[in-house]
Amino acid sequence: MSNTKEYLTTILKGISTKPEEIVVEEFKSNKKTMYYIRCHKNDKGRIIGKGGRTIGAIQQLTYAFVRKDFEEGEDTGDVVRMSVEGTRG
Repeated sequence: MSNTKEYLTTILKGISTKPEEIVVEEFKSNKKTMYYIRCHKNDKGRIIGKGGRTIGAIQQLTYAFVRKDFEEGEDTGDVVRMSVEGTRG
C-alpha cells in the first residue's frame, strides 16, 4: 500500500460516519494516479461535500502529500484524480 493511499484512507475515515466501510483502490497509468473511493451510501455526500468542495479539498491535500514525497526525493510525478461511489447500506 502506498503512503499516499494510506494518507487518503486516514482522511476519509476521519470524516466518515462508517469508517469501517471506507475502501480506497489505487490505479496508476503513466503519470496519473486514480483513487477509487468506496464508502457507505450515507457518507457519499459527506465526502463529496456541497459543490464538491470537500472532495476538492481532499484532492488538494493528497496532491500536496504527493508533492512532499517528490521534494524528499521520491519522484512520483503523479497527477491525482478521485472518484467516489456510495455502497448500499
